[in-house]
Amino acid sequence: MRHFDLMPHLMQEFIVKPNPVNMEKSFMQHNIDATQDAYDLKKIKTIDQAIHVNATKDIENWASQQHFENIPVWDREYLIDGYKQLQGIRPYYSFPTVDEDRYSLHGHLQQVNLAARELNISKLPKEAQNWENTHLRYTHGYGAVITPAAQDAAKPIIWFLRDLNMYSEEGFTVKHPDIYFGQEAYKYAVAPNDLVVQGLSDSDFNEKGHYEGSDGIAIPSYFRKLLFATYFSDKKIFFSANISKHSKILIRRNIIDRVNTITPFLHLDKDPYLVTTKDSFLWILDAYTLSDKYPVSTPTKDAFSVGDKEFNYIRNSVKITVDAYNGSVNYYVSDPSDPIINAYQHAYPGVFKKLAEMPTELQAHLRYPRDLYYLQMKLYAKYHQNTPELFYEQAETWQFANVDNKPVMPYYITMDFDNCKGREEFVLINPMTPIKRDNLSMVGIAGTLDKTKCDLSYKPEITVFKFQKDVQVNGPAQVDALIDQNPEISEQLTLWDQHGSKVIRGRMVILPMGNSMLYVQPVYLVSTQTQIPELARVIVSIGNQVVMDKTLRSAFKRLKAQFIQNAKDSKGTGTSTD
Repeated sequence: MRHFDLMPHLMQEFIVKPNPVNMEKSFMQHNIDATQDAYDLKKIKTIDQAIHVNATKDIENWASQQHFENIPVWDREYLIDGYKQLQGIRPYYSFPTVDEDRYSLHGHLQQVNLAARELNISKLPKEAQNWENTHLRYTHGYGAVITPAAQDAAKPIIWFLRDLNMYSEEGFTVKHPDIYFGQEAYKYAVAPNDLVVQGLSDSDFNEKGHYEGSDGIAIPSYFRKLLFATYFSDKKIFFSANISKHSKILIRRNIIDRVNTITPFLHLDKDPYLVTTKDSFLWILDAYTLSDKYPVSTPTKDAFSVGDKEFNYIRNSVKITVDAYNGSVNYYVSDPSDPIINAYQHAYPGVFKKLAEMPTELQAHLRYPRDLYYLQMKLYAKYHQNTPELFYEQAETWQFANVDNKPVMPYYITMDFDNCKGREEFVLINPMTPIKRDNLSMVGIAGTLDKTKCDLSYKPEITVFKFQKDVQVNGPAQVDALIDQNPEISEQLTLWDQHGSKVIRGRMVILPMGNSMLYVQPVYLVSTQTQIPELARVIVSIGNQVVMDKTLRSAFKRLKAQFIQNAKDSKGTGTSTD
């Protein structure tokens, strides 16, 4: 070793390494503070949550029809097969994804699942995938389906909006239900055109069902047809007799590609979601500004990064809407404190609007993005230890709760958390456990409700409910074990899991309920032939009690009876249950 390298080496080996906290305390604190700032973790609100052994009072106070109508027992991963089988209707229609949202139904905000019925030309027979069908005839999807996220088991799927005639007993109506812009791999389309097209949809927004949207580039002349034929290297555009002077060519119809073409400097969330309005369907996309230049902040990679590029700063600074009918794109700044989006606003005047300018009908459907919340919780699991001593020890580091070695990912739920006089919130729930342990450490809730104004004001916030270290709170894996150990439940599941059916236990819903923790897990029966799922039962657990029933209401009644009986038994033995 060269002599001028010897002194730093000796200092590192004999001074820094034996005393890491004392020697590097200031550097650790800078990293903690910078990381919390860069990932917007300093605004997280922490509440110490007490847990009672006897949940009788919590069950009585909480058991209402509004709550039962909002516990999402339909997982979108399984529901999509039912959508495809029952509501695809025609071979060229598809449902790429199922989204979650909430609408005012039955006197309160009710959580629903919904999906757009989009066009997938590849589902046509090969001989039908010709130029005329691809670009002139099969040009768009049609309508959507909406179902409640909660329902009683052993019953067919309930439909709030269904079929090509857009039938709805809940009052959902859409003036322009045709979907020209969506998540499928759409090719360019020419609309309107002179083809006589019948039976592709039940669209009735005008007599001939022709496209009347504002988007599209007009083709009023042979010169314009020649330009597009050259641009697409497709001579049929020029020679087609079905393209008239009233026709428009619609391009970049995949909404991700469309937005990325306009604003390539924004990073898009991978989960656009559908909103239904009186006029048309709209897509809402969350967009992020990233940087790898935030001083001292810990770098990471996630779904927002391009390739293997790391970043160490992120803000959900923009909400984007794309009209599924006419393709119009609007940008609304959701985080005006972000310096990066402020710079883009000055660079591109007129592109970005204030969030208050978004139509009220759409503001009611803004949400906290799932991908961002996952990233923040992944970092907060370590960086909630906000002193150098705690951070170095890592004794309170968390991890995502696991069931069957699979992490419980954040999920949406609509619930009243007593923040705004009965107003329900659409939030993300995320449970975490200590590293290599199964008991629950915390439950994080991310929402956008302004708890001061209690209106549509957008105020994203994360609240973490922490549990005392000396109190055992069952985690998802422990509840899963209680279910397996219940002879009544195990016997019934074994009986079902045969004769052409497969039993699937869905996502475990974990929810604070007063001073108790509520666990709900749906049980599906899936036919091996049709793949259509049936909600067979719901499993409900509070404390160490587990029951399985057809309805949440009846399950709650049985749980209450069990807690009352346990309390009587404990009094008989002189043991307190409080």
